[in-house]
Amino acid sequence: MIKNVLESIAGVEIYGIISLVLFFAVFLFMVIRTVGIKKDDIRQYSLIPLDDTESSEPSNHNSSGRVELNEGVDL
Repeated sequence: MIKNVLESIAGVEIYGIISLVLFFAVFLFMVIRTVGIKKDDIRQYSLIPLDDTESSEPSNHNSSGRVELNEGVDL
């Protein structure tokens, strides 16, 4: 039944082609981006979970663990 419904739609074959091209474009982009990462950056990223130092950026968390907005409203 579903096959008959799809066959009755004019121009439905273009959706398959577009989705395949889009998939391969994203896949190739990610492969090129992954291969192009510098070794020093990969090493730095791998050490992030082990880093015990405090961040120099201000945190939006107060001592109770709640996130505070700039206006002072607690969530």
